[in-house]
Amino acid sequence: MKKIFVSFVVLFIVNYHKNIYEYDLQKIEESKKINLKDFNLENTIKDIKSILEQNKINADIHGRIKTNCSILKKSIRKKIPANKIKDIIGIKIITKNIEDCYRALWAIHTNYKMVKWDFNDYISNPKKNGYKSIHTIVEIKKNTIVEVQIKDKDMEKFDNFSHKKYKQIKNNYINYICK
Repeated sequence: MKKIFVSFVVLFIVNYHKNIYEYDLQKIEESKKINLKDFNLENTIKDIKSILEQNKINADIHGRIKTNCSILKKSIRKKIPANKIKDIIGIKIITKNIEDCYRALWAIHTNYKMVKWDFNDYISNPKKNGYKSIHTIVEIKKNTIVEVQIKDKDMEKFDNFSHKKYKQIKNNYINYICK
């Protein structure tokens, strides 16, 4: 009898959270429409590439619009409503060495307004799993917030191997909800 009750409770909790998260996903979609109205990812990448080249920093730059599910995961991790997540654009800068990571950070902060509520230097203070990168959030134009990750090629190799595995294990429950 206890097993049936526990199973019912677990099923109720999962379905309850799934309904809440489906509502959040709708709110995220509405927020993305507003925040991405006049945004062009390719132009942003070109602008950042130009800034880095002016500072003689050779780097690969990749960008993406974050998925609704990744925004939802961040809202759960940060314990804030999903439609309050403003950094729905991600830019990754991959340099040749650590020195260029910090030079790229300086160039980004010199040209864009840093958003004070989120900055992490995982190069000088790596995560427990060994992950290294600099994360900063900047406003590239009014109401357009971008998360920038800066790392060197070795850090990117590590990220591709272990960070994805770490996130995969950590987010199994949330991935189920986002289906």
